[in-house]
Amino acid sequence: MRIEVLVPNLPESVSDATLLDWHHQAGDTVTKDASLIDLETDKVVLEVPVPETGILREVRRSKGDIVTSGDLLAVIETGAGEQPVATAEPAPVQDTGTAATEVSRPAIPPPASPARATPLNQPVSP
Repeated sequence: MRIEVLVPNLPESVSDATLLDWHHQAGDTVTKDASLIDLETDKVVLEVPVPETGILREVRRSKGDIVTSGDLLAVIETGAGEQPVATAEPAPVQDTGTAATEVSRPAIPPPASPARATPLNQPVSP
């Protein structure tokens, strides 16, 4: 699906903005809500987010261009053209003919006397 990225509504009393910088180039895969473009007005710098995950197909404006609300900035292609991700089958297990050996661990001797929990400052009687 083709999605057009437009200049958002600029703040009241602001008639235009300057395109400061593109964060992606045509052909790049872009992720929804990532920063796509920075626009500067005389009052603020606006960050234009990616509206949907897809491929940035067309860049219609260049760095330094003056734009107004509703101007077309770019075109993003979503869904169409994306190939399904192939699932990889696990590699077969190869039998080498050797058996796994167990690791021997030293035996831990039992404590000499059972441990007992007592309140603090109380004598312990055996």
